[in-house]
Amino acid sequence: MSTHVYHPSIQEEGLHDGCDRCAEIAAAPIENLDSWNLPILISRVLAWQKDEAFPRSDNELVAMRVIETALRHHAILAKYDGVTA
Repeated sequence: MSTHVYHPSIQEEGLHDGCDRCAEIAAAPIENLDSWNLPILISRVLAWQKDEAFPRSDNELVAMRVIETALRHHAILAKYDGVTA
């Protein structure tokens, strides 16, 4: 696991560019964010989809796209609720 460089809190300012740990989190935010920060990112994605928020860094854009894709997949899979193998 990489380490964070000093930067303001991701809760307040998002994932920072130039930080290896933030880039690692951005690539897999669902697996890497805690139960406090993941809902914040999800809320930002939902606001972004309504043009009410925008990525604050390239790393945050990567993470937001991952979450956006997961939300889209969830909506598709929800149509098959109750399907068993």
